[in-house]
Amino acid sequence: MVEMQELKENFVDGESRFVKPDDRYHTLFERVNAAVLLTSFEGQIQEANQKSCEFLGYDWDELLRLTLQDVLS
Repeated sequence: MVEMQELKENFVDGESRFVKPDDRYHTLFERVNAAVLLTSFEGQIQEANQKSCEFLGYDWDELLRLTLQDVLS
C-alpha cells in the first residue's frame, strides 16, 4: 500500500515527477566534456554530441554522413 501512495505522490496534474531514463541519457550525452559518437555496427555515425563537433571540427550534419573510419583516418 505504501508503494502505491508513493507513486500517487509523485504525480502532479497527471505529470510524473520521475525523470525518464531517456532524459537522463540525453542530459549526460550533451553535458559530458568529451566527444561521444554513437555508431551502427557497420561504423556509420548515428548520433554525435556538441563536443564531438567541437573536437573533430565538423558540423553535426557532416558527422552524421561519416563513418567512424572516416573520422579516425
